[in-house]
Amino acid sequence: MADQLHKNQSYAFGTSRDNRSQRETPNRLKTGASHSLAKLVKIAEKRDLTEGSGRVVNVEGRSIALFRVKDEYFALANVCLHRGGPLGEGSLNGSTITCPWHGWKFDVRTGSFTVIPTLKVTTYKVREQNGSVMVEIP
Repeated sequence: MADQLHKNQSYAFGTSRDNRSQRETPNRLKTGASHSLAKLVKIAEKRDLTEGSGRVVNVEGRSIALFRVKDEYFALANVCLHRGGPLGEGSLNGSTITCPWHGWKFDVRTGSFTVIPTLKVTTYKVREQNGSVMVEIP
């Protein structure tokens, strides 16, 4: 019985008949410590956004909503999950953005819908460098 259980566990993790563990990782997915698949793009100057404000920027064909909460910057896809409303044109209260079309609310820090936190808008990593606000585009 224990041998049978061990066999089933092996199979569940892809180390048995399906040979998943022996497949080679495609070159496009391999990265080293000095390589990154994300592209760092300047989207604003720190002085461009005041506390509690937001703006819409277009980067690499993507519409991104950029927000400043205290001294931190957050970036989300500029599309509400409900009907595609422009989140960057919404009302920011603390770290919560309210969609201007139908009032759906999202946490700009995580992208989570406040009613169902597992529903999330795409978020982007933001960095500050020498007075510039940079976003990582995958």
